[in-house]
Amino acid sequence: MMRALLAVFILLSGCAQLPQPTPIAQQEAIGIAGRLSITQPGRRDTGGFRYDRLENEQRWVFFGPTGGELGQLQIRPDGASWTPSKGTALYATDAQALSQQALGIQVPLQRAGDWLMGQMPSPDELSPWTLRYTQQDELGRPRIIDLNNAEVRLRAVIKTWQYSPN
Repeated sequence: MMRALLAVFILLSGCAQLPQPTPIAQQEAIGIAGRLSITQPGRRDTGGFRYDRLENEQRWVFFGPTGGELGQLQIRPDGASWTPSKGTALYATDAQALSQQALGIQVPLQRAGDWLMGQMPSPDELSPWTLRYTQQDELGRPRIIDLNNAEVRLRAVIKTWQYSPN
């Protein structure tokens, strides 16, 4: 289950279709929470996430379907780490290498926080994944994001946004 939810996060990247959301300035949004689902042949997993953008770091906390914490993913310019609630931590030079190590597939996560905030990555950064913003909230922020490749579909539904008090 932990690997499946990490896969959900890792699978959130690609190229856009339909209306592109209004990008949120990186310094404005500092926390996002929502639900994740991953669908692959013969399997579907769901859970939640909390994303926090710190000065030079992205921190993701993943939760199982009943709300228990599964682990934390940290992405920094000098590397990435996955620290599960139970088990051994994994480290890699970047988030894509970490996804390969943890899941056996490469998911372009290094800038996942940017596209989570509506800042569309280039198709080269996402290939062979496809990213679509399928729904926006009343302020034009991303609400539902789909990330797909030939066999896997990842969906993030953003529930709450937290902003810097500045």
